[in-house]
Amino acid sequence: MLNENRQMRLSRDPITGRVPFVARYSSLDQEYLSSALFDYVEAKRRHLLVWDSHEPVLPGDRRYRLVVSQLERECDRAAAFALDVWDPTFKEKLSAAGRKGGQKSKRGAVITVEMLRAVEGLSIPEQMEALHCSASTIARRRRELKNQACN
Repeated sequence: MLNENRQMRLSRDPITGRVPFVARYSSLDQEYLSSALFDYVEAKRRHLLVWDSHEPVLPGDRRYRLVVSQLERECDRAAAFALDVWDPTFKEKLSAAGRKGGQKSKRGAVITVEMLRAVEGLSIPEQMEALHCSASTIARRRRELKNQACN
């Protein structure tokens, strides 16, 4: 069934007073989406539209032209599909999946604090050359070394 996963959440954020992005677009209906898509195509590609299927079109232009009635049907189908597959919690799900994957990561540091201790007397550019890493890596490891010394 189309539109079965739409939700009406129009509560405002207490801090900003704005309706959240999800709520602003979750109440859209198929007619609105269809007309918005049609208006967009009409504004951007008006020169390619044929207003009547009996309007004369040059043979070379036929494949680049779109009859308005056909465009309206396609806009309706696109709007129905968009509402059917739209999930208001998609962004949160994607964020949770990324967070879970990041927590599972077993990759350790390539340049360790112990490696930095071995080249401790050198300058930052010399340490970068000796360890084959960037200045930011050196800075992070120096910060870790400093934190370990404080604790």
